[in-house]
Order: sequence, then C-alpha cells, then structure tokens
Amino acid sequence: MISAPSVNTAITDGSAVITGNFDQESSKKLADQINSGALPFKMETKSFKTISPRMGEGSLDAILLAALIAFIGIAIYMIVLYKLPGCVAFVALIGQIPSSFAAITSWVRDQ
Repeated sequence: MISAPSVNTAITDGSAVITGNFDQESSKKLADQINSGALPFKMETKSFKTISPRMGEGSLDAILLAALIAFIGIAIYMIVLYKLPGCVAFVALIGQIPSSFAAITSWVRDQ
C-alpha cells in the first residue's frame, strides 16, 4: 500500500476533505503516479512451466489442413454459384492468401 487516505464525513455537495499521513510533496508525487499509470507493484511468479516447441506441431498441421479444406470449399462454392465472377474471385483469393501470409509473418517477426 502506498497511501491510505480517509474521508471522515459524507460527500453531499461534491467536495470533501481527505485526511491522512501525507504532505504537499507526497500528495503531488502520488497524483503524478496515478495520472501516469506508473504505480509501483511487485510481480510474483506462482508457477513456471517450459514446453517444447514441438507441442504445437500437430496443431499447425491441423490448422493447415483445415485452411486447405476451407479454401477448396469456398472456391467450389464461388465457381458453382457465380460462374465467371466466381472464377475471378477464386483467382483473387489465390492472390490474397500469399499477401495475407506475408503480412502476418512479417508482423510476427517484428514482435
């Protein structure tokens, strides 16, 4: 706890007197900390586990398979339902996949 102020009377008219063990300088410092969001705190680790990167390998394979099935399903749906515009949309979708992948991987790499 960094401060323990108290209000001794009911706040009825929108103003109150706060009392506590502080002076002008410590009040200013506390106000600055609150306004900047830099309240000091102590972080304590309760548990820590290390996992292997290989654990996500099966999930990655499943995600890629699901993406391939979804892509094929969407492509067939667009071509059957919209004919020529569906073919154009299919070509656009083929172009969208590498650009989306490139954007995501460059973002992940920057993190």
